[in-house]
Amino acid sequence: MAAALLTGCHILVAVVLAASAVGKARPAGFRAFLTTLADMGLGTPGMRRPLAYATITAEGVAAGLLLLPGTRAGVIGLLLASLVLAALTLGVVRAVRGGGPPVTCACFGRTGRPLGVLHLVRNTGLLLAAVSALVVTGSGPVRAAGGELVVSVAAGAVLAVVVIGLDDIADLLTAPTTAGARSADLP
Repeated sequence: MAAALLTGCHILVAVVLAASAVGKARPAGFRAFLTTLADMGLGTPGMRRPLAYATITAEGVAAGLLLLPGTRAGVIGLLLASLVLAALTLGVVRAVRGGGPPVTCACFGRTGRPLGVLHLVRNTGLLLAAVSALVVTGSGPVRAAGGELVVSVAAGAVLAVVVIGLDDIADLLTAPTTAGARSADLP
């Protein structure tokens, strides 16, 4: 069971961080991320580009290392992922509590809804997944095998897709419907 949890957490965090890094590395995503950093008031104008590059690099390196669960590289990946996720979570807290104008999320390189509680919950959940995997790793070497490996990889990947699409899912669930307007028009 511990091996499945470890592997699932590795895959979840690795896929989300990889998608985040790739999204931000695309030209439009990079520009959106620079705008988000500016809107958050992070760094001086001259430091935002290096900060963006450092964030993308840290996400990508952590994602790659996380694909090696049960190894020393995997542990380093968990540590790096935990640091990156803690920094990103603090950034969301700052944006939400800042009292300024809304800051648009460029978490996956695209802009969408303003940073808010949904993003805070998402980042905190990912941080908990990384830290949980570190705790499991600290209890000794564990590796999933066979069916346990397949199920834990699949579960981590499916959860990652849900996490990556969370803004879109929230938009679907909170979008105004025209059904209410139509029913009011009926005699």
